[in-house]
Amino acid sequence: TNTNHNYNPNQDVIDRSDIIFLCVLPQQTKDVLQELQFDQTKHELVSLVVSYDDLLFPFFLSIVLSFYLSFYVRLNTHNTHTQILTQQIHGIQSTATLSSLSKDSGLPLSKVSKMICLPSVARHQGVCLYCYPKSKKEQQQSQSQSAKDMLIQLFDNMGGVAVLPTEQALQSAMMTTCIMGPFYGIMKRNRDWLLVQQQQQQQAAAAAAGDDDDDIDDDDDINNTFSKKEATKLILKQYLGMIQDALRVVDDVDNDNNNNNNHDIHENRLEELIAEQTPGGINEQSLRNFDTLGGLDAYDQIMDAILQRIQGTTDGSIQEKTP
Repeated sequence: TNTNHNYNPNQDVIDRSDIIFLCVLPQQTKDVLQELQFDQTKHELVSLVVSYDDLLFPFFLSIVLSFYLSFYVRLNTHNTHTQILTQQIHGIQSTATLSSLSKDSGLPLSKVSKMICLPSVARHQGVCLYCYPKSKKEQQQSQSQSAKDMLIQLFDNMGGVAVLPTEQALQSAMMTTCIMGPFYGIMKRNRDWLLVQQQQQQQAAAAAAGDDDDDIDDDDDINNTFSKKEATKLILKQYLGMIQDALRVVDDVDNDNNNNNNHDIHENRLEELIAEQTPGGINEQSLRNFDTLGGLDAYDQIMDAILQRIQGTTDGSIQEKTP
């Protein structure tokens, strides 16, 4: 144990590292960086700073990175997580900007970058969104570019990487990660609807059989239905099957070096999946009903609102329409 009262464990790790991963909350970023001393010729700073509700992103990423990097730092925030998580964030940016990272760390802009991902990268699935300023001056700095190339290779090995040239492009690409909540919400609604349907069927069957509620559990035919656990697994597996089927053709094309139509297949895969629905069939009608009810437009509004929050122009809320 170090008895020096001025000892800073973060600084100690930084002094022994080349690449620094910043994994704190937005409102902690400035104070954490300003209390540290960075070497402008040695250090490369990668920010994973995201909003408070995305705190698990750097946690899962840290698991993966620890296997790849000999020097890895997850900055200590002095046990302030409990206090921070109780605070509400309104009208502020949910990610630190490259310019603010450069200013607070004292590193040149060419030495800072940002990466956003989903927890699935811990299983080498999903795509890392990587953004760094790319200028002619930076390209001439071979040491910094070499570190960027190594990071791109690292992120690509974790499931894939999309290198984005500007923070605006990164913010737009983040929308896919920001609709993870609605995606899970839809799956939960699917499961809950299934359970309600089963309950109603049980009650109808019991009534038709002349049973009262106390006798329902004794009738195996009536109760040969899904438990909540089984229904949850069913919904998750069905959605997984949809995603895997959508990716199957894309992955097959990626592995076929002789296919000259790769670009078209990748580009039009989603349109192809929609077009192959049976004309007049259930899936075609479901999509049409969803669109008629405003479901597709709602997704646009959700993404626009969250983008405005990330940009710091609003708190991301959508006001409920009055009748």
